[in-house]
Amino acid sequence: MSARAKGRTLIDRARAGLPVAWRDGEQWRHLDLEGAVAEGADLSGADLHRARLSGARLARCDLQNADLRYAELTGAELTGADLRGADLRGADLRDADLSAAALSGAVVDRITLLRSGWSGLPAWAAAALGLVVEGRPRSDLARAASVADPVRAGITEALLALGADGTGLMEAMDAVDQAWHRARQSEPPDAQPLREALAAALRAAVNVSVGLAKAEQGLEEV
Repeated sequence: MSARAKGRTLIDRARAGLPVAWRDGEQWRHLDLEGAVAEGADLSGADLHRARLSGARLARCDLQNADLRYAELTGAELTGADLRGADLRGADLRDADLSAAALSGAVVDRITLLRSGWSGLPAWAAAALGLVVEGRPRSDLARAASVADPVRAGITEALLALGADGTGLMEAMDAVDQAWHRARQSEPPDAQPLREALAAALRAAVNVSVGLAKAEQGLEEV
């Protein structure tokens, strides 16, 4: 059976309420589900390792504990999908719409973040989303924004600017505070580090403002 035929079989089973989790004798890996229409399907526990799901319509799908390692999910519609506990290590989520998706306990790694084209997802943001990040990502690795929703994208951009792994506004303000204390203690007073810290904080503040402005503009277009 071809990868495409196996993909159709999997969706048909899900729609019929039949189990789709991997079992002995059922090899569901490397499926071709590109562009598949499966809104609301129960794919919990499904073996979708290296599956091709680009452009798939998976809104409101139950993907709890699904094996999505190295899956191609570029441009997939995952609005309201339940991805709790899913294994997303190595998956490509570029331009995927994750609006209102449940991500608590979903596992991602450095490869996921690199392939997905996300940038600057700090640890606190990952925790807020409920993601389990395997390893510590550096800046420029994760972006949790949907191109289909400019308001969400703008808000996310502002949030990332607030705390993007050492380059965000919160970190910049902390650097300003430390520079101020050092300037007071130096003899003679050296204000140059404080000027540089203030300039960096101002740049970070501009990035936050830009993100919020984009969100406001997107809201006006709704």
